[in-house]
Parts: sequence; structure tokens; C-alpha cells
Amino acid sequence: QESTLKRRSSRGITTFHYWDPAARQVWLIFKDQAEGVCMKADGRGNWEVSLPSSEGDHYAFLAEWTQEFRFRGKSACFGAPHAEAKKVGLVHPDLSITFEEPSDEDEEPDELPKELSPAERLGEAEFLLEAEDMSLIATEADACRLCLHVAPRVAIRGAEASAVDGSWGPLALRKVKEAQLTPKSLEATQSGPIPELWLGDAVNFTGEGNSEFIFKVQRLDWRLDPAALRMEPEPGWGWNSHRDADELLPGFLHSPDLEEASVPQGPRLWSSTASAPSKPKKFKRLSDRELIIYEL
Repeated sequence: QESTLKRRSSRGITTFHYWDPAARQVWLIFKDQAEGVCMKADGRGNWEVSLPSSEGDHYAFLAEWTQEFRFRGKSACFGAPHAEAKKVGLVHPDLSITFEEPSDEDEEPDELPKELSPAERLGEAEFLLEAEDMSLIATEADACRLCLHVAPRVAIRGAEASAVDGSWGPLALRKVKEAQLTPKSLEATQSGPIPELWLGDAVNFTGEGNSEFIFKVQRLDWRLDPAALRMEPEPGWGWNSHRDADELLPGFLHSPDLEEASVPQGPRLWSSTASAPSKPKKFKRLSDRELIIYEL
């Protein structure tokens, strides 16, 4: 997804401009304000809002958009952080759940390898997709259970799946409440936060073979303004309003097909309003005397 963000000031009023054709809703968030500002779309991917702002105001954009990816097989991970992002410290070490591997001395000779928990299988990725053939559980079950594990650092409102060939779908996945998680899933609490779990049962479909299907997730993500003249880092590992989306985001669209979502942690960097630099003096050719003195 590519976004171009611009800002321009005139007579104390700042027009914040955000370009993102894939966004469903966009909010302008000021760090020192209790509520965001809903931006208006023109139908061509442009989002704008004009309001008074002061020099040095810290702001960012929060966009709701749909991410789509294809899946084939029984298990796959998506959205692992880039190696450079980890190298420069843009990824918090606690965001990627890591586990210590047991040494050979701790294992009994005849003991079977321990089954990895969902959090261990997810690792540093944002999403872990798994397809479980229900016929392995019930002989006459002709269905496939789709499991979507979501990293704690990602905020999504909904997820759906459909077959690429159109044989079934779209199938809306349902979010499993924490109280309904199995003890195996709760094992992650010893090493970090619990990944969210979304489930969906696709009837007359199996994960075996070359079958391919499309996953779509409705997510909230922070966006910075690359056209800003100044950036300010957020102390620690990202600002968090500690509030639900309903409280921070006015005009937050509600739908019976979407779950309630919290605001994702972030951003690590804030765009900052700043006056444009003064225009350089008009070029004027030096006289011959000034050139001679300069050479000397």
C-alpha cells in the first residue's frame, strides 16, 4: 500500500492532505488532544481537513483499510518485520514473541517433541493462517476450519475468506473471546501477550491439495506525513491513548459484521507542524571588482 501525505499552511489555517485510495476512513490525530478529527474524502482517494494549528503541533494519521493476501496449504505467516526495521530499533523486542529452545540435556531420550503454541508459530509475523481439515476430527465432516492468529501489535476489526475459484465464500471469521481460548493458547501468557484468534468453518472445502483462497482483514494503522518539515520521536516504544476506538475516533463506522477494535500502539514518530523556510534572496551577479576581491 502506497500513501502520499502532504501539508500546507495559509493564514494560520493548516490543510492536512492524505492520499490513500484503499482507505475506508482516515482520522487526523493530535498528540495533545483527547479526540481525533475525521477527514473528508473526495471519492478519488484524497482525504482533507482544514483547521487551526500551532507551530510544533505533533500529529499523525490513523487509517482504516483492507489488506488482502492469498493462502494455499495448511499454514503460512504474513507480515514479518523487515530486517532493517529491527536493526535500527523500529520494532520493539517485546512485539515479537520469542521463546528459548530447550537444550538437549533437558529432553528425555524417548520424549516426543513439544508441540509449538500458536504464539510460538506466529513468532515475529503479524498474521498466522492455518487450515485444519475437520475430517480428521469427525469422519463425515466435509469442511475446513480456518484459523487466523493476529499479533498483539496489530488491530483488526474483521476478517473474511473466500475461494479463488468462487466455489464458496465470502466467509466472515468470528473473533474468539479470551475467556473462550483453550489452555494451549493461554500458554503464551507466560512469555508475552496472547495473539487474537479468529475462526471460520468453510463447508465443502478442504485445505488439502492446491486449493487457494483469499483472506481479507480490516485493520487500523498509523501513517506519518513524509512531507512534514520536522519529525519528533515518541519516548519509549510508541504512544498509546489507552482508549477504545469509539472514544478516540469520531464517526467510527459500526457494522454488525465488524468487531470492536482498539487503537493500535504507535506511532513511534510524530509529524510536526513547522513554518516553511524563507525564500532565498534573488540571485544577483557580482561586479567585476567584487569577483577580483573574492579571488584574492
